[in-house]
Amino acid sequence: MNELKSQQPNSTRSVKNLNYYVRTMMQDLVGNMKYVNSTTPMVVTSFVMLDSDYQHADLLGRQISESFIHEVHKYGIPVLDFKTLDFVRVTPTGDFVFSKDYLELNGDLPIKYAVAGTMVKQVSGYLVNARVIGIESKAVVASAQGFLPANVVNSLVSSGYSDGVPLMSGDRDADSE
Repeated sequence: MNELKSQQPNSTRSVKNLNYYVRTMMQDLVGNMKYVNSTTPMVVTSFVMLDSDYQHADLLGRQISESFIHEVHKYGIPVLDFKTLDFVRVTPTGDFVFSKDYLELNGDLPIKYAVAGTMVKQVSGYLVNARVIGIESKAVVASAQGFLPANVVNSLVSSGYSDGVPLMSGDRDADSE
């Protein structure tokens, strides 16, 4: 574990966006992590609301996950991106290597540990609970908590897509059609 701590990334940037807060939580995770090293494959899953059914993640939960993928990789821990296809899909609208269709994904990956977490909405922001869990043992081998101020969370803007379908307002201007 000392080898991971010595690889701590330089955090000289002063911008306090979502990545800043995830970076702080990652430092806490690495500070109390056991059993994980630079040869231990890990995945990062979407963060979910604590009071939900754990089956849906909003934009915030998915972006926290994406930020943790970056941070875990920076610490030299191998990150497996299980949403990566075994091929490149070429379409008229672009070339893609990611999928959210579980039938297209490889289910036989050497996953040993997962970064996962929950969120609780508070008046002034979100309390985030992150942990690293052994897939087989279900043991929590690291944990961290962080707080995301409301202004940071509110700076996220949805692309307006849901399941690949553009969302449109019902108040469209008739002259624009």
